[in-house]
Amino acid sequence: MAARAPRRTHAAARALPAIAALLTVAPPAAADDAWTPPVPVRRPDESLTLPPLEPLARRNPSTDGAYGRLEGDLAVSLEGGLSTGTHTTGLVQARLLYLATAGVQATWFVPRDGEPGTVSVGAEVRPLFLGRFLTDHEQGPARLDLLLDSLHLGVAARLGGDQRPGLDLSTGVELPLNRSFAGVFVGLTGLWRLPHDALLGPGQSEGQALLTIGVRGVVSVHAVDARDRVMR
Repeated sequence: MAARAPRRTHAAARALPAIAALLTVAPPAAADDAWTPPVPVRRPDESLTLPPLEPLARRNPSTDGAYGRLEGDLAVSLEGGLSTGTHTTGLVQARLLYLATAGVQATWFVPRDGEPGTVSVGAEVRPLFLGRFLTDHEQGPARLDLLLDSLHLGVAARLGGDQRPGLDLSTGVELPLNRSFAGVFVGLTGLWRLPHDALLGPGQSEGQALLTIGVRGVVSVHAVDARDRVMR
């Protein structure tokens, strides 16, 4: 006697044609019923975290190309050293430079062997800094950038002593001992001294080398507009 098939099998077999017919005549699902992935919802107690942004005003002055020169509008320096030439004598020098670019300088040459001291007062310009900074050529190392930018040209009147006023022409560079403009530096300047007689005609001129060590800083005096304020 053959085994009787289970009732579940016969029921499934009878249902298959009905299911197939339903699938054939059923209308397609509407586009609005299409499945979309769930959108995560942030809980009210969860805070949105953004990556930290460093304000421009707080950038490291040793890596921004200005190296602290734009922290104020006036650079002040004081130096001491030696002047070598026909005679070797001590000197004290002071500078005031607007935006570390142009300004005034004064040098006092210490009296020697009973001779009266002399004072040299004049103007100085450093033409490389702003041009290199605005064209993004301040790429480091910091000491090299500061050394190149320190190239200065000066003209001054020399007064005092037992001679009539003369003229001093100078050029030089400064090497900082740290990686910022403010601080201690070593200066080397070549000076061409033209006495009064040399200005009027053939006369004896003298070349000198100035070796100095000094300290400088930057202050804000609002030289252009007394009402401006530094944003902090």
